Amino acid sequence: AASWGVPELLPRAATVVRTARTRWWRRRKGSGASPDPSEAVPINFQLAEKTPARARQRWQATLRWRAAEGVDRILTEPHKYFYAVKAHYPHTLHLPDKEGRLTYWEQVGRLDMDALKRCGVSPYNGYRHYVWHTEYTWNIAAPKEGAQATVIFDCAGFSWDYLSLELLDLIKRIVSFTNAHYPHRAARIIVVNTPVWYNTMYTILKPIMSDICEAKLVFFTEKDVRAGKMLKYIAAANLPVEYGGRSKVALGESKVERSMRTYVDKVNRRAGVRAISPCVSTKELRARRISDEREERQRDAPPFWAKWFNSGGSGAGSTGARGAASNVDAAPTPPDAEGSGRGGRKGAPSRR
Repeated sequence: AASWGVPELLPRAATVVRTARTRWWRRRKGSGASPDPSEAVPINFQLAEKTPARARQRWQATLRWRAAEGVDRILTEPHKYFYAVKAHYPHTLHLPDKEGRLTYWEQVGRLDMDALKRCGVSPYNGYRHYVWHTEYTWNIAAPKEGAQATVIFDCAGFSWDYLSLELLDLIKRIVSFTNAHYPHRAARIIVVNTPVWYNTMYTILKPIMSDICEAKLVFFTEKDVRAGKMLKYIAAANLPVEYGGRSKVALGESKVERSMRTYVDKVNRRAGVRAISPCVSTKELRARRISDEREERQRDAPPFWAKWFNSGGSGAGSTGARGAASNVDAAPTPPDAEGSGRGGRKGAPSRR
């Protein structure tokens, strides 16, 4: 955890960027660029394939993809959508698991597609951000060759309303490129707070998942999370309280996450780019709209006494001021009023 501090990360980032630039200029840009045969095959590719030949073939396909997408230089480019994407689709690098692996959390139920669109984040921008985040993870946050992470997807609050063809296409694209070009990076994939309909979503994604990835899946319902079953994989000291642990470090506030923000700010500042601030969430906009409509109805409604006053004393208002006055004027004067005014008994004859 000490190696995740900001002072240690920035020199490491500079080294990674220099390496990326060297690789970038060594190859021509474009999908037809020929990979350098002298580049060693990373260990995670070797572990993901059964033979060295297949591992090299897969690595060369990844090099072509990296050249076509400009992945080698992505960490040197400004990232103006960083804060907007992080706010409206919370995902964070967090404290390590019991084996010392970095943990990566995605709070799927807090996805706000409408807010992302208001911030100007297109599906392609979302895809590029995911590539940027993955590159940062394995080049800066956890640069050791063959490093892995425990991935946690929190589905609390996620519903069918979130799903759209646009979102499904983005999910498939992300799953596809991570399986193809970042193999053997997830040591375990834990899906927590799974809804009852999650099997349907799993059926959609299963065809594009590798058998190895599928074997790493672990599912925990909300009841399982409350029972503390996540403590099997993450120590209580590193697990947030809302997931059954004792850690007071909130998701998004770990050292590695704060270092990531510092890195983004530095690159944006050098490029003269100002990051786009997060927009108001759709949930907050809905609450504001409901509040405004309520205030408008209250403002346009007549005062509470208007109906009673306009009724002119009719019905329930007959005992009101106007009705009471008319009743008094119309009432006959009792014949013994004068006597009773002298203290005489009501209805008794006058004595002289």
